[in-house]
Amino acid sequence: MIGVSGFKFNTCFGCRQDERRGQYRHMETAKPFQQTKPIVQVDRLTKKIGSTTIIHDLSFDLYPGEVFGLLGPNGAGKTTTIRLMLGLMSITKGDVRVHGYSIQTEFEQAIAHVGAMLESPEMYPYLTGYENLVHYARMVSGVTTERIQEVIEWSGLHDRIDEKVHTYSLGMRQRLALAQALLHAPSVLILDEPTNGLDPAGIRDVRHRLMRLTREEGMAVLISSHLLPEMEQMCDRVGMIQKGRLVDIQSIRGFAHKSKHVRVSLTVHPLHKATSWVQERYPQNIEQVRKDGLEISILREHIPRLVSGLVQAGLQIYEVRVTSKTLEDRFLEVLGGHPLEKDHPPDHE
Repeated sequence: MIGVSGFKFNTCFGCRQDERRGQYRHMETAKPFQQTKPIVQVDRLTKKIGSTTIIHDLSFDLYPGEVFGLLGPNGAGKTTTIRLMLGLMSITKGDVRVHGYSIQTEFEQAIAHVGAMLESPEMYPYLTGYENLVHYARMVSGVTTERIQEVIEWSGLHDRIDEKVHTYSLGMRQRLALAQALLHAPSVLILDEPTNGLDPAGIRDVRHRLMRLTREEGMAVLISSHLLPEMEQMCDRVGMIQKGRLVDIQSIRGFAHKSKHVRVSLTVHPLHKATSWVQERYPQNIEQVRKDGLEISILREHIPRLVSGLVQAGLQIYEVRVTSKTLEDRFLEVLGGHPLEKDHPPDHE
């Protein structure tokens, strides 16, 4: 976990005083991220180990008030990219800039704006939650008792903060680790698989707390995760990585609907005759044959022709349901059908 002080705090969670400029800013008034300058600029980031290039020329920006997701199969390079961004691995070529500061040549100034949580949070189990936060706060100049109380309230751990961490559930430890990463009021939060091992309620809780940071505080958040449905709900944009290469960057809305095809679910009788009819005319389009119908992927403008053709063939249609492609569908399309991350070991290249 990383968190280096770059700000002096007052008691308002949404206000922070930049010591370098001596000016207050209230993040609730931040402009939408599309209208602002990027906080983080990743420029042609490359990493070689020996003669092997494992990260190839990655370039993307992070903006205030957005959640940016890194998506890719196991071993795609997500964790390595995050480690390079945090200065935990040497960069072969390219650079990462945070508020204009280079992570390579101006590390302290750059990392002062960043909070991060990598993999499973490691806290001191024999200390209370509060004692853990105090311990980390002592490593950073300018973190006040009031600031510690603010992150405790944000985390929702005020009722359990004086209990030993070894009594905490995984979800509580995740929230405590996030609170620790926020102690110095960073403007950028980088999280590697923050919902690993959490139950649905815990995942939803983390999602809501992170969205508060972006919507109310104007923070830029970068997340890597294998949970595609969760990323679809949480992220504003996603970057797809395959074999260390950035394949595409899309907004979630545009990404999920970019495909020209839609999925058509048909409840039809007799099924065997309908299946034969569709196979003759759309041999590559059948995705699934169910007990009472079938699903096909087809251009939206071909749906009327499909339905009228089935009716003219004497088939009885009971239901036609059209759905857009999901993020998982588009993810597999763009990455060439590579399997999703159903398991979640970290991808250390």
